[in-house]
Amino acid sequence: MKRLARKEFGTQMKKFRAIAGVSQDDPAKAIGRNQSYMVSFENGDHSIGIDFMKEISAYFGVKFYDFANPDFPIPSKRELRKKHKGISKYY
Repeated sequence: MKRLARKEFGTQMKKFRAIAGVSQDDPAKAIGRNQSYMVSFENGDHSIGIDFMKEISAYFGVKFYDFANPDFPIPSKRELRKKHKGISKYY
């Protein structure tokens, strides 16, 4: 069961990144981590702590509980740019 939650969160991160048009390295740098750290979370290899959830969701400009919800409608690229705390510096 834990593995499933990890995978779902990783899938959600991939979806947000794809819509935003950013690499794994972009949010990693913005939150002071490296790209391999992002890979491990996206693959569901590590548990996701609340602090990491808050950091990554803030990067995309959404609340952590929305970011973690697989049913949450991911904003458009345009909306992500408006809300986002890190994407704008990459465009």
